[in-house]
Amino acid sequence: MIQVLVPDAAHPVGQLGGNPLVPNGFQWPTCVSCDGRMTHLAQLSVDGRLLTAFQCENDPGMCEDWEPFAGGNAAVVFTDATVRATTPDGVLSYLPILVGVGRLDGDYSSVDDEDIFGQFGGDPSWIQDDETPDCPNCPAGPMRFVAQLDPGPHQFNFGDYGRAYLFDCSLCSAAAWLWQS
Repeated sequence: MIQVLVPDAAHPVGQLGGNPLVPNGFQWPTCVSCDGRMTHLAQLSVDGRLLTAFQCENDPGMCEDWEPFAGGNAAVVFTDATVRATTPDGVLSYLPILVGVGRLDGDYSSVDDEDIFGQFGGDPSWIQDDETPDCPNCPAGPMRFVAQLDPGPHQFNFGDYGRAYLFDCSLCSAAAWLWQS
């Protein structure tokens, strides 16, 4: 049995799209390739922290948004997020969908349910080879897998039928994500 992300407004663990909760003074992330502001994709509560994922949607396919540390995406961990951010003008904004955790018998590769938006915890269901990143900030080694996201109702751009994989470091506040298709 694995845990999956499903729509759940009553018991949410986070949200897809919408505006994230951020700390005061938060600076919206920008893409290192095109210098444009990124789109907020997801924010999930993990161990009392908020893992927040952004992706460059300014010129899809031109910025390296599939690599964890190439600068076309950003993953940020917030511990003191108290303010609901406002999406900057001109940045793509998806409608918010509150997500909770459900259970799935079997393995994730058998998912054929449009109300399952990804996996929460456990082991990732890689489309290609294992690409678990090492923490860039400390000697912890491989980062902890937190969740994976399918394109879902927003049709997030993870390549052709791709999937995103979110990670954090158990020793420091680093986070990363990548996608495969």
